[in-house]
Amino acid sequence: MKNIKNLLLVFAVIITILLSSCANENGNEIIEETGSIRAVFTSSQVSGRSNVKRGDIYAWIKDVTILAESVNTNYSVSESYDLINQDDSSYDEAEDLFKLNDVALGQNYVSASTTTDSHTILDYNIGFKSSWSTQDWMDRMMEDYNPYAIYSTDSPILVNVTSEDSSPIALQMNTDNSRVLATVSMASNNVNAQYLEDNFTSTASIKLETITGVIRNLGEVTIGNDQNNMYQDKFATLYWSNQESVGGAKFTVTVTVVNNITGNQVAQDSSTYTLESSTNYRCDFVMDVDQGELFRDAQIDLIWQNWNEVELGN
Repeated sequence: MKNIKNLLLVFAVIITILLSSCANENGNEIIEETGSIRAVFTSSQVSGRSNVKRGDIYAWIKDVTILAESVNTNYSVSESYDLINQDDSSYDEAEDLFKLNDVALGQNYVSASTTTDSHTILDYNIGFKSSWSTQDWMDRMMEDYNPYAIYSTDSPILVNVTSEDSSPIALQMNTDNSRVLATVSMASNNVNAQYLEDNFTSTASIKLETITGVIRNLGEVTIGNDQNNMYQDKFATLYWSNQESVGGAKFTVTVTVVNNITGNQVAQDSSTYTLESSTNYRCDFVMDVDQGELFRDAQIDLIWQNWNEVELGN
């Protein structure tokens, strides 16, 4: 079985917060100018909502909420920021950077979190090579759906806010989420492909294991040739992107080939993979049955029946 994994899409974003600051944008370069921080002595919680240009932040992040909590007073301030795309009508009026105003002087714990408008999806289905290839299916899923991913700071950072100009605060935003796009098929270039199609049934099964130990068996589907279906070449598809597809979760792919007449298993292969956080997996599993699993050389001894000579006469 071949497994093709792309682990190159690592989802991470650094949000720069400027406390009462401004920014000038020059092409793709953002020039940061730090301003002053306004002192706050009230004890009431202040919250608001504003727009920020999306820039290079991933499309599946809907909005960002930033929270500053004073260490020495019973005061906190938060702000939620809607991310505005360049083709939105309100883009020109949106801020270039995140700005959190009215932060209490002194030490503050600062944290951030996000939401997403991506749907949670767990879909185990069948594709037909007469309609599209396994690569076509993956490309279509990548184009049509964004991954489900929630980001946050691992823990609040301690910031000392003074009445003097302050440098931007950089918050590392991380996610536990991952996404799996997988196809499972029979090798179409196998020298015994026609023999396999005519005499054997191949099935794919997928098992998911969450980080809490929950097992989800997604069942078996027939792949390869299906004599009862007008589509003669089928493959299994898995799209997994939800609250459970996180670092440490596992998925197992198993392909089994059975003789149609005897019901005996002639070949099986299985692989298990553990997800890493913030990773997009594109997996193309291909079952290639070895000729040795179908045929064997046999020594033949021919035992000849005696040939009798009979003479008949008067």
